[in-house]
Amino acid sequence: MSKSVENGRTGKAKVVICPYCGKAQVAAASCAACAGEFSPLSRQATQNEMGPWFIRDENQPFRPGIAYERLLAMIDDDRVTRYTILRGPTTGQLWTVAKRVPCVAHHLGDCHACNTKITSHLTSCPNCNVRFGAWLERNHLGLPEIRPLPWDPDGVEGD
Repeated sequence: MSKSVENGRTGKAKVVICPYCGKAQVAAASCAACAGEFSPLSRQATQNEMGPWFIRDENQPFRPGIAYERLLAMIDDDRVTRYTILRGPTTGQLWTVAKRVPCVAHHLGDCHACNTKITSHLTSCPNCNVRFGAWLERNHLGLPEIRPLPWDPDGVEGD
């Protein structure tokens, strides 16, 4: 977490790695890059909100993932819109626009399957009948099974 390095003005200074964004910096009460507090309660609060959903942010690309409930709160606060770039359990952890993300799009007024505009309280699409769900498994990333590649020792050529 921290180590001493040579500092030209004061000799040795303690350097810490921000647990939230990974920025190396001189020890302080909060991160110079992301403003995250380094207190034990702040770390616990952050871990409580962590989950398998990621919001693409070029200004803070190393932020931890968030829980589904936090994502829905961000939708309610208009901090996540239908054009926000997300990845999560229902995208196979690949980036896509929120209006196409299963378990998310219907909260934004879109059917992820047929792109029909809907009202967010519906449980299924009136146009294509796809059912809408929720992703409450905070520790499950939604990744597909590992399949061997042709060049892997256990891979099968020509599938």
